[in-house]
Amino acid sequence: MEKSYTQSVCSSASAMSGNGANSLIVWRKVWLPAAALLTVSIPAFTGLWRLWHCGRNFEGLMIVPVMCGFILFKSRNEFASSVFKPIKKVLYILPATTGAMLTASAYDLPRISGLFLVFNLLAASLGIFGYSNWRLSAVPLTFLFLMIPPPQGAVDFATVNLQRFFSMIMEAVFSGFSDSFLERQGFKFWFDSVDCPMVIAPECSGIRSLLGFVIMSSFFAVFDRHSIAAVILMITTGAVAALALNFLRIFVTMQMGLGGLEQYTVGFWHGFLGIAVFVVGGVTLSRFSRFLKPLDQQNQKEDR
Repeated sequence: MEKSYTQSVCSSASAMSGNGANSLIVWRKVWLPAAALLTVSIPAFTGLWRLWHCGRNFEGLMIVPVMCGFILFKSRNEFASSVFKPIKKVLYILPATTGAMLTASAYDLPRISGLFLVFNLLAASLGIFGYSNWRLSAVPLTFLFLMIPPPQGAVDFATVNLQRFFSMIMEAVFSGFSDSFLERQGFKFWFDSVDCPMVIAPECSGIRSLLGFVIMSSFFAVFDRHSIAAVILMITTGAVAALALNFLRIFVTMQMGLGGLEQYTVGFWHGFLGIAVFVVGGVTLSRFSRFLKPLDQQNQKEDR
């Protein structure tokens, strides 16, 4: 009895010391280099922060690093138990890419410096973990590309075309189902029951919803570790859901205006309707991702 008890105590102590040593290795090989790289990347983050606050369309992008950090935090036990097979040659490009990142930040090119920031993190992850653990590190870090705002010209182009798209759809809907509809002039809708025209403004184009839903669908796809085909399906579903829900939002807003409830089409209630649509979309995408997960895992097993 005494001997078996002594052996169990020794084995427990050995396991605890092994876990402590493994955690120390992970801290030395992963967290210290990551902290050093992020410290050097502060100018790039500062430039992105200014971009996120320069326009209302980009405010939601600041949540992407938080989402990425959450995914990596949830995988911390897998990091601790994984076997590292580093590709050290990849690390040789870090001085050059880091210098390019700092140069772009110095010349006030935040989008370019943000791209180099993500490239640095991907190179560091391959250099430390290697290809064997790419799903744990490289995939969540690739998700960080979504935190870089698209060019303002592209956003303006998409906004105008979304306004035109929804204006055409609403004209078709009101022409077929509304007796009070008179005509559409550009983005303005005239009704005989109201004195002023209703306008599909740039804020109603759905560009913010589109960006937000693409981010949400990508997050669920990365978090649930879907295959490439399922990731494409998730992002496509997110974009379609954003357009469909934005149509419903515009339709409900116009109906309230025609019904004499103009006070609910602006201000707090208008924003609340947008938040409600976003929450419904988020829950729908989450459930759809969970629905795809067992099917995706089954297909991956069959491929093996």
